Amino acid sequence: MLISYDQVLRSAIKGEIPWDLAEKGFRRIKTLKRSIEKLEKDSGLPYPEVIITPVLKILLHSSGVESMVHGHIDFKKSSEGIIPYVNISLPFVLNGTKRVYDCVLAHELLHYLYIAKKVVTKDYFSLEQKLGDTVISHMIFDEISQFKPGIVFKNKTLIRNLEKKFDDIINDEKFVKKLEKNWINRNLPILVIPEDQFIVRFETSDFLAIKFPEDILNFVLGVK
Repeated sequence: MLISYDQVLRSAIKGEIPWDLAEKGFRRIKTLKRSIEKLEKDSGLPYPEVIITPVLKILLHSSGVESMVHGHIDFKKSSEGIIPYVNISLPFVLNGTKRVYDCVLAHELLHYLYIAKKVVTKDYFSLEQKLGDTVISHMIFDEISQFKPGIVFKNKTLIRNLEKKFDDIINDEKFVKKLEKNWINRNLPILVIPEDQFIVRFETSDFLAIKFPEDILNFVLGVK
């Protein structure tokens, strides 16, 4: 398990966010780590790298509705190829409860496994993709584009939360108001992203260069 906090520290050094928030977020990493460890134990799978970014992303849907993005799958290049990771926001880390942590992190693992299945089966053309700036861009999936929680997890409460209560949990009024008060109303970094720019387009060669741990590949190959 890797959790990167470098982007937050750089933002604090530049004066883009207050140092006290960077320090508070750093202290919350211990709780975040416990949530990831719980998911790893329950699923028997290694969790992908987590990178925390100091910005609140707001997805602007084509209908004009806005929604906060607490986590999503993103990609980075390395000497080994293209590595998918879970990008989560600092305001999510600062204001989320343990239950919110569990649900969002588990939700992203389901998307991560979905991508792994598409890569290992070379099912490039079934992914509905639109133009993005680069491979190192953002990708967001709907509920169809993920593994079913019951296939991955054993914890019945977590499965129920993912299947029936996910929207209610991440849109909990108390949680949303904390984000508004502690981040938005303080004029901290916000990035509004139109829906058609929150997706990445891969060339076939790039798609096939996406790398996953052996345990992940073995698992998704075993799922019908």
